[in-house]
Formats: sequence, structure tokens, C-alpha cells
Amino acid sequence: TPSNGETAQPTPEPAGPITPASIEVYNVGGTPDNPKRAGMATDGDPGTEWRTDTYKQQFPALKPGVGLIASFAESVKFSSVVIDSPSPNTVIQIRTAPSGDPELEETKIIGEATLQGGKTEIKLANAEPSQYLIVWITKLGDGNKSAIGDLQFIRAR
Repeated sequence: TPSNGETAQPTPEPAGPITPASIEVYNVGGTPDNPKRAGMATDGDPGTEWRTDTYKQQFPALKPGVGLIASFAESVKFSSVVIDSPSPNTVIQIRTAPSGDPELEETKIIGEATLQGGKTEIKLANAEPSQYLIVWITKLGDGNKSAIGDLQFIRAR
């Protein structure tokens, strides 16, 4: 213990990738898409993918979207999410959520991008710290399906 009467301050977490405590399919209509594969989006291997089902029609014909909800051990201020995906033209929103099982109306959009295929970084400007982040697909990629090979959640400085 320090002898000069000061208490040791906890070291702030460094900026950079942070692994969620858990990740699950976030689904608001019909059956979840490949729920057993959700963890493959955060296993650090872009070759293992979480995939949506193949839809007969583009969203929102059958459901408003589908995605993954990442839960963290504590609220974190994020600067960006990097998505490694083989599905160009997929449109992704990053949303914060108040709980691990929210209604879609309770979530808040903090970033949006159209994936290029390969890595796409979605910047989260001035996002409030959150314990739950949703990677929400609002438009499926080519062939009315999308896959996510790897997600990186980047903590702000």
C-alpha cells in the first residue's frame, strides 16, 4: 500500500478492441437466424461466420431486420465497430440498448454504414457509454442474405 496516504487509482482501460461478455442473435419477428452460430462473429476468426437466413424478399418485407446483440461486463464508451463481412451492400446500424433483451423502439441508432465486403469500420461519434450494442442489419446483402465473419468493438480513449 502507498505510504503517503494516497489510495491507488484503478488504471483506466486502454483504447482498443474489447470482447463482449456474450453475444446473441437479436430478433424481433419470426424465428432467430442461426442462433447457435452467434459466437462465431466474435471468435477472432473471419472464416467462421454468423449468417442470416436467405430471405425471399429484402427487409422489411418479412421483418424489420435482424442482428446480433453484444453484452459487456460494464458500460463502455465505444469509438467504432469494425465488421469483417463477405456480404457487400449489407446495410448495418449500430444501436445502443438499455437491456439485454430490449424492444426495438427502446434502442438508439449511433452509427450506420453500407458494408463493402471485407472490413468496414463504422464510426460512433459521441456515443453514450453502453453495456449493450446491437449490430442490426436493415438491408440484406446480395442474394437477400448476409454474413458477419468477425466483429471488433473498439473502446474510445
